[in-house]
Amino acid sequence: KEADKISTEEQFEALLRTYEKLVYSICLKMVKNPFDAQDLTQETFLSAYKKLPGLMELIAEGGITRLVTLFKDQ
Repeated sequence: KEADKISTEEQFEALLRTYEKLVYSICLKMVKNPFDAQDLTQETFLSAYKKLPGLMELIAEGGITRLVTLFKDQ
């Protein structure tokens, strides 16, 4: 299981590096406030980390905008 945890952490780091700026941009367009957008970005990635096993499939099927709106409504 330790190998799985490292793999999950590596997947999350890759997800963060790849989508952080895009997610922030989407959040900023949604809330129109940089501080709130940063908070929403952090909340989005925290939720993403908790749901990482099925997340990659969600991104592939629905795109990153769907991910942000899904976590924003929680």
